[in-house]
Amino acid sequence: MLEKYIKQNLIEYEVSVFVGVPLLINKMYETIEKEIEKQGKTKLIKNAIKISNFLLKFHIDIRKKLFKQIVNALGGKMRLIVAGSRDGSLLLISTQDFIFSRVISTAPIIPKKVLITEAWGFIVSEGVEIDSGIMQHFINVCTIDGDLIRTEKIDFGVNCWNTWSENGVDYVCIGGDNKEIYIKFNDFVLLS
Repeated sequence: MLEKYIKQNLIEYEVSVFVGVPLLINKMYETIEKEIEKQGKTKLIKNAIKISNFLLKFHIDIRKKLFKQIVNALGGKMRLIVAGSRDGSLLLISTQDFIFSRVISTAPIIPKKVLITEAWGFIVSEGVEIDSGIMQHFINVCTIDGDLIRTEKIDFGVNCWNTWSENGVDYVCIGGDNKEIYIKFNDFVLLS
């Protein structure tokens, strides 16, 4: 039932980047696989992927056409799926070929919340590390390609956050568990 509403929302809001937990993303993947199987196209898709991978060696990219029907079923605009995992990783899945395009290790910091900024598409994650029995909080900032820009220790947990963009500058407003509000922007300076 939940996946029905997720699919409706992906289509209605034309989501381009989806952030979720691995279990939810795996469920979405299984749903796509079942639909391909139901249509009797499993062998066709597997062969098309092999051909696509071969053509990529010659810089011929047909993935957009190949996966157009699947991307359209996810709202038509989807380009990236991001999931945090308990092992201290962020998983980036490209909808061009539905394979992991990058695994970002944040270990020993375990990601708890993930946000993608509007203008530049920075991947911002809040994570925790337990050191000598004390929970420490961190903010990691990565490029949309998964390159780490900065890790910053913070002295509060993130209760909620939101992102917006003005004049090409990304901002993140963070509501801390210490009842303070913080603003981050492109150079990732934390203001309270």
